[in-house]
Formats: sequence, structure tokens, C-alpha cells
Amino acid sequence: HHEVDRLACEVPPRYRTLVYVLAYGGLRWGEAAALRRYRLDLDRNRLEIAESLAEIGSRLVFGPTKTSRDRTIAIPQFLTELIEQHLSEFVEPGRTSLVFTATNGAPLRNSNFAKNVWKPAVRRAALPADLRIHDLRHTAAALMIRESAHPEAIKRHLGHSSITVTM
Repeated sequence: HHEVDRLACEVPPRYRTLVYVLAYGGLRWGEAAALRRYRLDLDRNRLEIAESLAEIGSRLVFGPTKTSRDRTIAIPQFLTELIEQHLSEFVEPGRTSLVFTATNGAPLRNSNFAKNVWKPAVRRAALPADLRIHDLRHTAAALMIRESAHPEAIKRHLGHSSITVTM
């Protein structure tokens, strides 16, 4: 938890909630980058994961999740509160608005984010230089294991295709 907090403190404010969503929600990068306002059920502390954003060459392409299966995940109350604040500060009001965008309002590109935000933040947070954005998904799994979550629940939460992948 403290390492996630350290990292979140080192990214610009518009990306702090993204770090927490990746670490506690366990979303894949493309799922987080494609998350839209209408897929949030903050009254019930839930996110619907039904779309992904991929960078193909220089193009950004919205499509289904990696397993082509939608899922709804529960998030902790503190994360719901962070998302509510993030929405009021950084997200356009339209229901289809992306929750996480670049400073110009465009969809996030993994390559730009990694180079301009992620790597400098990892360095400033004094975390291992080889820490990848995807490692926050592993953090989510580790935190669920630590809380004694059942492997099948972890599988569903992460959207894995099989329990073998989860284990």
C-alpha cells in the first residue's frame, strides 16, 4: 500500500486516481484507458469493464476486452471517493466521456504515458527502475491474495480466461 501511495504522489494530479485504479482495481492498461463515465456505478462501488483501448502503430483502436467478456468489479470506498473527485476535476460531463485522458483531453497513449509520466514517477518514488505499468495489475492480485480472496474471485475480478492464468 505504501509503495502505491508513494508512486501516486509522484505522478501529476490528473493521473493519481489512475494509479490507484490500476493498483486496486487490477485493470489492464487498455481497460483503464477506455473506461467511460457511464460504466461507473459509484453508488455501489463498482466499475464495469467492457472495453479496451489499443495502440496499433500510430492509431488508437477501441474494442472489446482481452477476453471479450465484460465484467463488473468491486472497488474500495476510498477509491470511489478518489474517482468522484477525479470526475469533478478532470472529466468532461458527457456520459460517454473517458475517465482518464491526456492533458489535451485525448485518449491516453501507453507509450507517451510510460515515457513522460510513469518512468519519471517511478524514479522519483525510488521504486525499481524496471517497474512496469502492468505490474500494478499484479499488485491488485497480491493485495486480494493478502486479504484471503478466493482464487476464483480473483480470476473473475481480473478478467482472466482461466484459473491457470490466475494461479
